[in-house]
Amino acid sequence: MAKAAPTVALCTRDVLDPISALEKDLLEHYERLAPLLSAPASVEHSRELVARAGGLRQACAGCLVAVLLTPARARPLFDHVKALGARGLGALSELVKESTMVLFETFADQVRSQMLWVFNELIISGPQQHAAAQSAITGVLRFISTGDTSTRSTNLVARLLGLLSHQRSWVVAQRSLPALLLHRLTVLADDLRTRNPKLSAQAASLAAAVVASAPDSSARAGREAILPLLVAEPGDATVEPIVAALVGAGSTALTASASKAEAESPTAASAGRAAKSGLLALLHGRSQRKCVLACLPPPLESAVVFVLSKVPRAQCSGYAGWIADDLLSGCARPGSR
Repeated sequence: MAKAAPTVALCTRDVLDPISALEKDLLEHYERLAPLLSAPASVEHSRELVARAGGLRQACAGCLVAVLLTPARARPLFDHVKALGARGLGALSELVKESTMVLFETFADQVRSQMLWVFNELIISGPQQHAAAQSAITGVLRFISTGDTSTRSTNLVARLLGLLSHQRSWVVAQRSLPALLLHRLTVLADDLRTRNPKLSAQAASLAAAVVASAPDSSARAGREAILPLLVAEPGDATVEPIVAALVGAGSTALTASASKAEAESPTAASAGRAAKSGLLALLHGRSQRKCVLACLPPPLESAVVFVLSKVPRAQCSGYAGWIADDLLSGCARPGSR
């Protein structure tokens, strides 16, 4: 046990010396961090990272991120790094980005759970941490994309959805993540949601955050993120707030002519176009359309019909012209108009 700290110190300094000045700036305060890195487990983690990753940067990350395995050690480390200011956070962000994938693949479930906490801390620390946020989410997805539907995997997705359901977190994720990654996340969430009802509320919150956070990109988000969440049974409580948010975003702008809305409020017009596009995407499948409308009270169904009635026929045909035909003819639900 007594030899653990010198071993880590030697490993860390040997690895860190060749690395950029930004990362060195963080480690000028290494004496304060050394006691946190003195556990034998940290030494083993660092060695395994060196062997698996084969790179100085990854090994450096392993030495520091190893302390994040235990919340009691992680909190003082993170508080100290925050005290260093933006440069310290930037350095830690780079280390986390480099190490997250290796950590998720190499170590125990404890790491995967703890890295979600790190991801959340980076999000609330500032927009410069986008790359680390993307890396953390990618690590989660790589872990669960193998089809693991165990309680442990479900809980991991639940925590990630919980983080992303806050508007600020969603804005960061939206800017950080490729569209394909967002799509995979929501598909996996929906798949696990059927096995664990507690994900339903978080999935609905995420969908609402998509619509509320960035109107100019919610058309894309409607197709890539909201749609998988609506593969639901009739009466599913998650459907109504999603469609209500879409209708609310678009109905105001669509009541006026496009040119007038554009002149008076470009943002409102953009939100209207996004909601219109999102609704078309959500309702493009006949079975899904019936399911969605079956979950809505008549006033909200009427609002959906109203929004679609403002969509030019040429645009409807891009998604399939029979969408508006079915809805406006009232055949989607007995007695609807």
